Amino acid sequence: MNSHLTTTNAKNLPDNFQEVADRLKAIKAQVDGLQKTLPAVHTTQDLTTESARQAVLKAKINLEELELKHDEKLALDMVDVRMHDGLREVAEARKAVGSLYVEIDEVRQYLKPTIKALRGKASDSVLADIETLHDEAKEVQNEILRMDYKMPELGMSFAEWNELDKDEKRGLRSAGRPSATLEALIIQARRDLHDAVATVNRLTCGEIRTVEDAIDGIELSKRGRPQISELGKADRALTQLQKRLNVVSTTPSKMRDKKIARLTAQINELNAEIADAEAELTDVELAKRDLEKLRAKHRDLVVAEVDASGENQSALLMAIIRNEDAQQTTVEKILALDPAARVTVTHKVNPKETRLRFERLRMNGQLKAAELEELDRLEHRQDTFAYSRNR
Repeated sequence: MNSHLTTTNAKNLPDNFQEVADRLKAIKAQVDGLQKTLPAVHTTQDLTTESARQAVLKAKINLEELELKHDEKLALDMVDVRMHDGLREVAEARKAVGSLYVEIDEVRQYLKPTIKALRGKASDSVLADIETLHDEAKEVQNEILRMDYKMPELGMSFAEWNELDKDEKRGLRSAGRPSATLEALIIQARRDLHDAVATVNRLTCGEIRTVEDAIDGIELSKRGRPQISELGKADRALTQLQKRLNVVSTTPSKMRDKKIARLTAQINELNAEIADAEAELTDVELAKRDLEKLRAKHRDLVVAEVDASGENQSALLMAIIRNEDAQQTTVEKILALDPAARVTVTHKVNPKETRLRFERLRMNGQLKAAELEELDRLEHRQDTFAYSRNR
């Protein structure tokens, strides 16, 4: 297993950063030893040169989008130059922790299929050693996630972060289980791009060596799930900025007014960019924009429903189903404007989840007669919706 671990000059790292880095280094050394003694269990996918070149383009686009998102969140152009060092300090610390996450994730992605492939073939003692190593790697990964969770948000300084209390910090976090940070995703994306180019280089016997040569003349297939548009990404960025503004506005701080001014300027600029972009949209593009907004709201409702209970949960379930009906109405509008449009609705993509929501609402006894009638009507509309996503 190739080692990518490097030293870092980042400041204000978590207290246990070096301890976790040392544990990771020890685990990687053990994995390297295993690779020398175990039979090869990992197979490489057979790719055509064309598909390998498409993989390079996908990796390049993914990396560029992630780096753009990073720059937008860091937003150095929106703050006084005297604040740049403080913001960069956080960015470097987050990058260092993100690097650890990528390293340990690579270890786990090697060990998990190895255990599966060797079960019933290797001795019990060998298998037990590998499983123990995987458990250790999982512990380290969880510790790295905890470090990530305690780090300031990108675009903040350590001083700003330390002024927030526990609840205010939690308010800036996304709901759900902690996952790979933006910094970790960027590091992984760079490796993916490097590996993709190496594959093309191998398949062409060294004829194609660079990203530019690999993607020359290559186009991606448009099949698959709906992609998030640039406006959709802007919406997400706007939501994060508004969450931060809400927290900052209620937090006593010597720098509160400056923070509010900075965030407000970012929000206003982004709102203006969104408005300018929307003004250029055609009728069908505006309808697709409405559909994307509904899908984004649907995601938020689904996340909120997970932790809800009682009447609040019933209200959220009903809101999710109404949202899916609104999606259907919008899709019908899009198809009326453009019969050849490739669009779909959530209840056609995930019919099981939608069906379960109808069942849960009917069983919980929280709905009034009028709401039950509405539920029946919405279910009938979905059942009689004939549009197929493969149309």
